[in-house]
Amino acid sequence: MTTFSLAPATSPWRLHISWLRACVLCFALAGCGGDSAVTGASDAGGTTATLVPGPVFGKVSLDGPVAGATVSLQAANGSAWPGSAVTDEEGMFEIPAEQVPQGLRILASGGTLPDGSAVSATLSTYVEPFGAGLFGEQITAVSTLLDRLHTAGWDLETAQVRLAAYLQLEPGRSLYSGFADASDFNSAAFQRAAQESGLGLDGFIDQQVAQAMVSAESRQAFTGGLRLSPFGTTVALGLINGAVSKLSGTATGELLSGLGVGQADHAEVMAQLRLIESKLDEVRATVDEAVKRIAALQVEIKQGSLDTLISRIRGLMKDLRNMAGYSGDRASKQLEVENAILSLYGLRTAFADVLNGALAKESIIQAYAESLHVGQRFYSVEHYRRLIDFVELFDSYNLQMHYLLIEAFRSREARTGKSAQGDIEMLVRDMEEERDLYMGRLPRALPDDTTFIHADTLRMWHSSRDYYVLHDEIPRLPAAVAAKGGWRKPELSVVTQAFKQTDRNRIDGNVFALQQGAPSKLFAGGGINMWTSECSWDVRFVSIGTCWVYHFADDNPMYIGVTRNNDSLPSDLVSTNRAHYAVWRPMEQAEAAMYLPWLYSQRQR
Repeated sequence: MTTFSLAPATSPWRLHISWLRACVLCFALAGCGGDSAVTGASDAGGTTATLVPGPVFGKVSLDGPVAGATVSLQAANGSAWPGSAVTDEEGMFEIPAEQVPQGLRILASGGTLPDGSAVSATLSTYVEPFGAGLFGEQITAVSTLLDRLHTAGWDLETAQVRLAAYLQLEPGRSLYSGFADASDFNSAAFQRAAQESGLGLDGFIDQQVAQAMVSAESRQAFTGGLRLSPFGTTVALGLINGAVSKLSGTATGELLSGLGVGQADHAEVMAQLRLIESKLDEVRATVDEAVKRIAALQVEIKQGSLDTLISRIRGLMKDLRNMAGYSGDRASKQLEVENAILSLYGLRTAFADVLNGALAKESIIQAYAESLHVGQRFYSVEHYRRLIDFVELFDSYNLQMHYLLIEAFRSREARTGKSAQGDIEMLVRDMEEERDLYMGRLPRALPDDTTFIHADTLRMWHSSRDYYVLHDEIPRLPAAVAAKGGWRKPELSVVTQAFKQTDRNRIDGNVFALQQGAPSKLFAGGGINMWTSECSWDVRFVSIGTCWVYHFADDNPMYIGVTRNNDSLPSDLVSTNRAHYAVWRPMEQAEAAMYLPWLYSQRQR
């Protein structure tokens, strides 16, 4: 494995599982809210295609926004589709197409980075099913790698699993993320490696695609070192706390009024606001994928006007960031922005209402949590992190809105001389009460990345890809896992119930385990051999006996009898009597409810 890095790479081996199957199943069961797709129309190449409403909008970026790129569209078969745009200085684009194919390829050619360097490549993304989400499509180096794997003939789900494993992305990471502030993939490191390769960016991308296709064990890393910045919500809470306490120059309305703020204080606050935006880039794709595919989320978000509210907050945060450089009448501009922010006051509970399911509505957290169980046997860290990302985004916008309101109160206070402290403290107290309710819907984190739950049987599993020599005892478990207690080796019947697909026309090896939600860290790297608890011994020869391994293969799972002192074993069982271990423990319903997010109502009893 080769690592390209701007700083020493320290991240462990991390993988990602495609969640596409679960989303598509949920989409099929729930229906697709909003406008309906049109079937039987023809694309520009004359091929029948399913059309969905536009527009097409999004952002093109590498290690910064790509300005001046020409954006065009293609149908799934590669034929051109009408419509084009040029990205602005922030890399944003919008193509006002009324209808586009449900399988849509978006290409961005040329453009320049903020430092003036030219982008001599065509970046792209392939989206299926396409739907105009809240935040638009992200076109990045990672989305380009995924698109080229797909155009090379791989189905989208397999390409996602392979690429996430190849790049060693965080479990649960959407490949459609912006990767603006991610620690597991750094676009600057990727560009630097492309430059050093001498192939150019296009040629280097093709090289990486070819290497990813060679083997499920292929690995590359393009990291930026320790860029582990806090969640956007953590940053926003820090700004709010400073604003309420008046302990910082960030919080007395001076960001709006421009009075009394030291240059260093202002720069620090601007850096924090940019950090919030960068962190949100990492989770927007997770939310957009859910919103596009789950009808209940579409309905609740639109009825709660969260889509328009988010757009207003983003615009106001941009206005706030731009205040320092405003060259016109500052007093008039200050009052304009202040009034625009204060117009949000009547909507201050909008996020909490939708997240908590107020007014007899279903909580969108509950709707999303239930979707995690559709078509999935297992619940793993991938599901948990997607849920955290989902809540993180709406929570961050809720906090940003309240921060803006506090700044507007402070600005009005400075302008009128009338104290706003009481109003601010009441605003924050109400926000904290509502926030406690929706954050309380989040489940307990699993003990580690290779612990997962078989939801139907309420069995918690833990496994490892490390080979374990001795069959006869449970190996030393990680401390957080061992602390749960009650672990045991699985009998053949338990393994079968968890991992075997009854429909023999379906793949039911490691691929099936992945499709059912098992951790990609265990199953995305090819076959796995799992010890069971059964052994049979020849009474004539005490040292000779057969223990059983469940052998996962892509299309040929089987039980293998491993005979002691017999080194005539399958080649992937590294040496005599060596296999991967797996253990499980039963859970009571009350304990399961603490981990499985769709059982929130049982946690409340």
